[in-house]
Amino acid sequence: LVSWVLFCVVDSPKMSQRVTIISDKPPTPLDLECTGKMVQFMQDQKLFESMEGSQLREQALAQLSDIVRAWAKKVGTEKGYTEDKGYEANARIFTFGSYRLGVHGPGGDIDTLCVGPNYLDRDTDFFVTLLEMLEEAPGVTEVQAVPEAYVPIISLHILGIDMDLSYAQLQVSNISDELDIFDDNLLRQLDEKSVRALGGVRIVNSILHLVPDMDTFRTSLRMIKFWSKRRAVQSNKLGFLGGISWALLTARICQHYPKAAPSFVVWRFFKMWSIWDWVSSPVTLCPVIDIHLGYDVWIPQGEMMSIITPNYPSINSTYNVSHSTLEIIKSELQRGLEICEAIERKEKTWADLVEPVDFFGNYVHFLEVSFSACGEVEHRKWIGFSESRLRFLVMNLERRPGIQYVHPWPKGFDHPRPRPAPGPPPPPPPPPRWPQAAPRQPR
Repeated sequence: LVSWVLFCVVDSPKMSQRVTIISDKPPTPLDLECTGKMVQFMQDQKLFESMEGSQLREQALAQLSDIVRAWAKKVGTEKGYTEDKGYEANARIFTFGSYRLGVHGPGGDIDTLCVGPNYLDRDTDFFVTLLEMLEEAPGVTEVQAVPEAYVPIISLHILGIDMDLSYAQLQVSNISDELDIFDDNLLRQLDEKSVRALGGVRIVNSILHLVPDMDTFRTSLRMIKFWSKRRAVQSNKLGFLGGISWALLTARICQHYPKAAPSFVVWRFFKMWSIWDWVSSPVTLCPVIDIHLGYDVWIPQGEMMSIITPNYPSINSTYNVSHSTLEIIKSELQRGLEICEAIERKEKTWADLVEPVDFFGNYVHFLEVSFSACGEVEHRKWIGFSESRLRFLVMNLERRPGIQYVHPWPKGFDHPRPRPAPGPPPPPPPPPRWPQAAPRQPR
């Protein structure tokens, strides 16, 4: 199995303030017309999931919830944490990412978080007992543990739905259905991996809480995410922006224009961020606070780009951005602004905005990086490990004399080795015939 990641090499602080409303005017007839065309275009591109697909996802999540509850009861009983002693052996499932934001599409995965009590540990209970129960459960396939990841996960498929399951071990003895995991006090004395796992759910919850109109935000973000993928500027690992960063930028525009139509939000998105001073002006949805629970909170450190998560402990979601990827993002934002203005003049369409980038036609010099392994499982682990470090290659190349910037292509190319044709095995190769040594000449 071989994957290729291609690069093209071309020669040659303010603290956060509360977001102010720029305009609260309602949408104009032209805004509503543009929004209608934008939504129709996204429907034509099949960006919305069908009712059947949504129901299948709900069934898969319900099955996962039943499995983790049975797991918590089984392990709790084995360890003596029973109901007659006042313990409610339970674990809960939460979703985050695109699915929780409401902007997922057909075939998209679901990011999930399992929250358990203090007696269900990650190393033995989650990655051993729960893993075995998932492997034995009907309808569950392709179960794989990734304990060495920055946020350790179990990847799996339930009813054909791709899921990533992380785990947070809270310092409480009971996980009730009324437990509020967004309470900052629950972060006390947690291990770093649990804090990171909780971060995904808490960030998404904060974004949805801070936007003035959830439907406008979701429609706008769906278009922005489609644009970022088609223009190849969505990949946190390779130094571009991840889905959460694009969501934060979209939410900020929604805060500035709380009554605007989605098409207007998209236009203002490109207008504001194409001229933004990324180095000295961090993007925040609310003031950054430190409640002093012992976790590092973001402070300005002169990063290339700073898009700050709204929940405690706040972090910079764009710390991977490099000089090269920042210039590419700025160029794509400027292009998006020009096309949106042309759309308003009815000179272009939404299809022009998301026209796929001609990466291999724009450059001359390329660098190929290939990864291979002896098996599929080993290959996935090797790819995950290596891709997280490719941004350092970009940064090192940027420092080389004569290189102006490096454009990483965020998508891999799979080239599986061809399988041997059916039939009898080929005969073994003949033994090598080593050349005879030349006779020694007399002196």
